[in-house]
Amino acid sequence: MNPLRALLTALTPEIEEHDTRMRAVGTALKALRADLRSLHRDAAAVAARAEAVSRQVAQLRRLRDAGDAAAVLDELAEVLTADRVASQLRTAVERAPRHDEPIPRLRIAAPWPDDVYQVLTTRIPDPIFFDVAGPGTHTLRVPPRLAPVSAIAVWTLVASLIEHVVVPAVAARFGDRMPAPLDVTPGRLVRRAPGSAPPPVMAKAWQRGRLVLDLNPPGSNTANTAVVTVGSADPLESGECTYEVWFGPKPA
Repeated sequence: MNPLRALLTALTPEIEEHDTRMRAVGTALKALRADLRSLHRDAAAVAARAEAVSRQVAQLRRLRDAGDAAAVLDELAEVLTADRVASQLRTAVERAPRHDEPIPRLRIAAPWPDDVYQVLTTRIPDPIFFDVAGPGTHTLRVPPRLAPVSAIAVWTLVASLIEHVVVPAVAARFGDRMPAPLDVTPGRLVRRAPGSAPPPVMAKAWQRGRLVLDLNPPGSNTANTAVVTVGSADPLESGECTYEVWFGPKPA
């Protein structure tokens, strides 16, 4: 008998047994990898839940420490007299210079009375109430669903004044480009880290106007100014915190 054949015959059972063991090991490794993926998913879900709970606890602490006593709301009501504020807003829009190149634009100086602007900048909710909109960018819908009571009250009034006073006054300035009636999106507060990308556009397809109110601290170069553009979604130069609204003619 050929000695090589005899050797192969002797080794065949061992080779087959080895193959069987390797297949079993492969199956076990596959199951282990599946288990690890499942564990990673579970760990990520637990981490996400823990982060959400941690955020909720931090929000509750901010709400607890806000000190929104009735006296505070009474003081704000004395400053935020709707008729006085509305009058200055209309006048500021009417006096704002209009530029049509490179895009139609208004730059509105001092739309808010100084004491009102001071209230706006001090009633911007803590970053813990904002949602992540992109790297270095966080947004908060206005009026806020969750924030200190005084902040909700202030920004609810702001949203109403923007929709019912500022947008109609702006539309009158751009009557040739902004026919009534108008649709206004809910505004949003935007916090941006220096150098971060602008937040995603929230306009509806037919909305062509955008108002960006810069909320830099009083005394800075762009404090208490607003820019309105029509027909462009290009990023606007702005500070680290802004209030943004999109608007446009409602579709027929």
